[in-house]
This record gives sequence, C-alpha cells and structure tokens, in this order.
Amino acid sequence: MAENGSSTRTASGRVGPRDAAIRVRNMTRGTMLAEDALVAGTPLARLVGLVGRRSLPQGAGLILPHTPWIHTAFMAFPIDVVFYSHGGYALLVVEHLAPWRASPICWWAYAALELPADTVRVSGTRAGDLLRIDTVAVVVPAQARSSPLGPPVTES
Repeated sequence: MAENGSSTRTASGRVGPRDAAIRVRNMTRGTMLAEDALVAGTPLARLVGLVGRRSLPQGAGLILPHTPWIHTAFMAFPIDVVFYSHGGYALLVVEHLAPWRASPICWWAYAALELPADTVRVSGTRAGDLLRIDTVAVVVPAQARSSPLGPPVTES
C-alpha cells in the first residue's frame, strides 16, 4: 500500500506541490474502485467531506483517514463506503448510503473510502477483499517546481 501523507491531494481540490492522484484497486476481484481519489488529510477536510457537491463522478473517491464511521448529513446524493484496515483489507462495505444517514461504526478501520453509489456492486467488492491504494501521479504547478540544481532559469 503506497498511501502516505507526503504526496496527497486535499479534498478541497486545490492544486499544490504536495498533490497526487490516488488509485484504489480491489486486488481480490481485479476491479478498479477509484481512478482519481482525493485524501481528506485534515480535520476540516474530513468534516466537510463531500458536502456541497452535487454528485461524485464515476472513478472518483474520497479517502478519510482515521475514520471509523461517516455520515451523509447535508449531502445531496447517496454513496458507497468501504472501511479498510491498515493492511488494505476491506472490513465493512456499505452500499447506497442515502443522504442524512450514518454508517455503522467500524472501530478497526484505518480509513473510509467514499465512492459513487453502485461502485461496490459493479466492482463486486466485499468485506475481506484486499485493496491496493497507489499514488499514481504528483501534480506540481510550474511556479512551485524546484530543482536540485537551483532555481529555474527564466528566459529574457
């Protein structure tokens, strides 16, 4: 599992030098859960989560580290949720969690992965499946890039 705090993308979607695309695969079933997930790495990002969005596109997801349960208060659409262990095993799978509901508590969860509704059904994901979480690309704006050789040379 390649998930770590050194290169993650914030839930706000702001682009910064530490942003990354996260890919989540179900290795047991050979299916993709999210091709471009975000990590809600701060308490504020975890609190806001998906609130304010009209939908969650297919292939997207939100990883909430250190989250044993979630709620969908103030959300406009249902979601699927996969709670997984530090080793990447799915512990609890919740399908089609409607707005204004709370998930069951999964005390042993390392993180929760919020996905578009029906992703779990389509992927066949079940408790006990092994997930692989990879950082696939780091996005660094040109003005934030640095080189071990010194500052970039500007053309005059």
